[in-house]
Amino acid sequence: MTPARLVSELARRIKEVAAQVRLPLEDDEHLVEVEVLENYLPEDLFENTSYVPFVLVEFLEVSDDLKEGSTAHIGLTIGTYSEEEDGWLRAFHLMQVIRQDLLERRVIAKRFRLESARWQAPDTQPAPFYYLVAELTFNIFQPLEQIGQVC
Repeated sequence: MTPARLVSELARRIKEVAAQVRLPLEDDEHLVEVEVLENYLPEDLFENTSYVPFVLVEFLEVSDDLKEGSTAHIGLTIGTYSEEEDGWLRAFHLMQVIRQDLLERRVIAKRFRLESARWQAPDTQPAPFYYLVAELTFNIFQPLEQIGQVC
């Protein structure tokens, strides 16, 4: 359950940080809070025409190294909408707000430490929808081990 807890805690943190950002729906008139989703996009998301702005926080993989410890890889997808010529800047603004917070406060829930982050813009953007993706690597703090028992 540790990776699931990381996804939930990271989503909660991003929701707090993204609450300071208001972005327009597809009608470009109404400003709304960014929706933060965990692991999967809801089935009915695309039935509703106003599904952006959003951040999807999803589990990618976990690696256990008995000498180095455990790491979890978490993916982020940031989606925004704009018909303006520089509309792609909305996605970059949202990314920067999240990125800055993660770089300043690298520990999530006193258990997961951000080790690295890679932020990318896919080559093709389906304007007026804009997407950015990130892969975050977290170190998972493990209990101290003593001979024959775990503390």
